[in-house]
Amino acid sequence: MVKALALALLVFALFGIGCYQVANMWIAQRAATTGSLFALLPNQESQTLQIQLDRYFPLRSERRFLAAVAVDEAEQHPDTTTLARATFAVSRLAQDQDEEALRARLALLRHDDATAFQAALAAREMDIVNNHIADLAQRRKLAQAIALQQQVIVSLQNQRTSRELEADAYWHLGILENQAATRSNPLQHLVYARNAFEQNVALTPLSGRALLSAGYAELALGNITRAEQCFTSAFNADPSSASAEVGLARIALAQHQRARAQELARKAYRMAPTQGDVVRLHNELNT
Repeated sequence: MVKALALALLVFALFGIGCYQVANMWIAQRAATTGSLFALLPNQESQTLQIQLDRYFPLRSERRFLAAVAVDEAEQHPDTTTLARATFAVSRLAQDQDEEALRARLALLRHDDATAFQAALAAREMDIVNNHIADLAQRRKLAQAIALQQQVIVSLQNQRTSRELEADAYWHLGILENQAATRSNPLQHLVYARNAFEQNVALTPLSGRALLSAGYAELALGNITRAEQCFTSAFNADPSSASAEVGLARIALAQHQRARAQELARKAYRMAPTQGDVVRLHNELNT
């Protein structure tokens, strides 16, 4: 009799816990959606309700869900009400990688680029980071863009992140330095670009993009032997790469071997007749 009663109490307790969890998730999933009580109430009452909800349903996952839905709503219907609701919801989150991604999205909505960049970097939301830096470069703020890209690299190194992410950051830095070389101190920026691309190669030695970029950077500095090594490695990594053939043709031209350059250019043209670098080389050798 006692065992049966204990078993019944255990089943009842488990049932109660299950009901609590289901109710918890049901309330959280509907709390911040358009048309819900949260959305219909004025912001002050909505915030009070969120606090009360969190008091009775304090799981962190639900708090994060509320913030995510609030940010989604603000992105879809940006106005002072949705932004205020999202700001309040995000302000109640803990400091970790998942929450920083929401902070980055909210900061973008508020046109706070600096906060968005830092939060996205902490969350490793590299699309937000790269887009912000690219926007600075497009607005001709290259010094600021380069400084932030260097900050990205340091942050990734400190976080001991993947080699691929760090390599990609070095590649973007090289691109920015190449852009800067067209505007001021060309030799200095070309050297910086070369160094960045070579770091990219060191981290991902079989990357065709890294090898080609390093090859052209070395060629621009007159380092023919190292440039040829890079283009040859790019070809060995991917024999179907028309860009590697173009790079080797550029080496032949630098060595005054026009016939060899024409042969490589024809090969590249057969491989990719509409590719930009291939077309440029083809036109250059046939005019």
